[in-house]
Amino acid sequence: MKCRSSAAIALVLLHYHLAAPAQSIVINEMMTANSRTLLDENGDSPDWIELYNPGASPVSLAGYGLSDDPALPFKWTFRDATIDPGGFLIVFASGKDRQPGMVAPTNPPAIAGLKVWLRADAVATNDTTQVRASGGNLFVRRWNDQSGAANSAQQATDDLQPQFIPTVAELNNQPALRFDGANDLLTLPASPAQDSFCLVAVVRTGVGHEVDPQGASGVGGVSGQRYLFGATHGGDFKAGAGLSVGTNGVSVYEHGANYMPALAVYEGPVGTGFTIISVNYSNKQPFLYWQSNLASAGVASPRAIVTAPVEIGAGAYGAFSGDVAEILVYDRALSETERRSIEEGLARKYALRLPAPLHTNFKLDADGEPLLLTRTDGVRADEFPPVFLPLEVSFGRQPDGGQTGFFFADPTPAAPNGTPGLTELLQAPQFSQAAGFHTNNFQLTLSVTNQGAAIHYTLDGSDPTESSPLFTGSIRRATERDRDAHLLQRCQRSCPLHRAGHLAGHRVGKFFRPGHRHLRARQRAGRQLFPTRQQLGTTRARRVFRDRRRPGPGAGRRCEDSRQHVAELPHQGP
Repeated sequence: MKCRSSAAIALVLLHYHLAAPAQSIVINEMMTANSRTLLDENGDSPDWIELYNPGASPVSLAGYGLSDDPALPFKWTFRDATIDPGGFLIVFASGKDRQPGMVAPTNPPAIAGLKVWLRADAVATNDTTQVRASGGNLFVRRWNDQSGAANSAQQATDDLQPQFIPTVAELNNQPALRFDGANDLLTLPASPAQDSFCLVAVVRTGVGHEVDPQGASGVGGVSGQRYLFGATHGGDFKAGAGLSVGTNGVSVYEHGANYMPALAVYEGPVGTGFTIISVNYSNKQPFLYWQSNLASAGVASPRAIVTAPVEIGAGAYGAFSGDVAEILVYDRALSETERRSIEEGLARKYALRLPAPLHTNFKLDADGEPLLLTRTDGVRADEFPPVFLPLEVSFGRQPDGGQTGFFFADPTPAAPNGTPGLTELLQAPQFSQAAGFHTNNFQLTLSVTNQGAAIHYTLDGSDPTESSPLFTGSIRRATERDRDAHLLQRCQRSCPLHRAGHLAGHRVGKFFRPGHRHLRARQRAGRQLFPTRQQLGTTRARRVFRDRRRPGPGAGRRCEDSRQHVAELPHQGP
């Protein structure tokens, strides 16, 4: 979402008719003020656009343009994407400009530089030099290296050996090694690389870790971490690289004398499922990838030498809790294609899904701007007109691919627009007098621009309903009582409840006696519709914002969002 104006814009639409698309692909839904409806691969909540193919054949979008500027129809161009019949495609309007595309899988030894290749499916359970049996369970003594470089990981102490799990359903019934999160540890004979190297692992965890700020100094990595790869102490001038993995993110650390910062940090929903994590060090700068997508471009290390890790499952300041299916280490930085081809091969082997989300190079304006889809020949395939959208509200077609536009309080990205569609956004009622403390009696009038709308109000501070008094002319204010007003209209989305206290009183010394002013209103992401905290003299008032929603026809229930935002404002006196 991008914001160009601080003014609130109200839009009144009765059956918003959209242009008929030039051919089968249509813009079906969009959201320009997203905070939680749909997250991208980094855990961010950017604007999103949904495309839909109502036809009977697949349609390739290669060469199509998406834009928010009629003068630049090919502002962002699809490289290669196809929508199946009746299918949907989500494009994030985030400004990140990403199009991963498809990469053919590669067998790890086919890429030069493989120095460590540890596979759970290569563990020989009948070899007592590799596993130890105890209490009906197997524990790994030596994890044999399959790269040919003789870099097997070992652990001689029984209590520190990870458990071998022969079959994991979520891993396409493949085996894994389970690390207990306390002290399980396997160690390589020596660091396999330095300065430029690539680590790839297939893992899952069930616990979170402490997320430290990204930077090249400090000692944040000494507590709260879950080290899948321990960071070896590098002394005064060198550093060892390590990797901490939690359900809430992944971080690359380096360890040296008075030095253990997080050089690359991804804070996001890693979750509890199996995932593919890669760290590509290029000339001492780490690039962190989660599910084959760049999660963090880290900062370059200030140390003279950075060594690849030798510890698996634990480090000096924390242990990994979870399962590990496979680990690869290359002694050089891999290219984008090389890295992704390895990750694609692992994803297919373990039946994991690697998201390949599309991101445009522009963001959408929540106040409204055109959205254009253009064919390769320059013909306009479809377009949405400028539409103002509040927080968590989408605009789209109903039925899918139809010519009538609706607002959706319950958006459905990548799915049919089957929730109740709303035809109008109601504007907030306007008060003829500013809320606050008043010394004289006055007539208060309320108004609204929506045709056919009715304003109900209360004088006792309670929320007005459709049974509350109906405003028809003016209200005489002469006592210290709150007055509320609520705009109600059947079969349409309700505007927020607005409360403003108007008090009549007298001076106390040099200051006015504080009066309380409450105004509940919708707040859009990225912008507060009202000023934030300020202070005037010794008095202060508060505005309370609460989003209250009513569904349209067919919803059959009242829906309220309990989010509440509080901002302090100066008390207003004469």
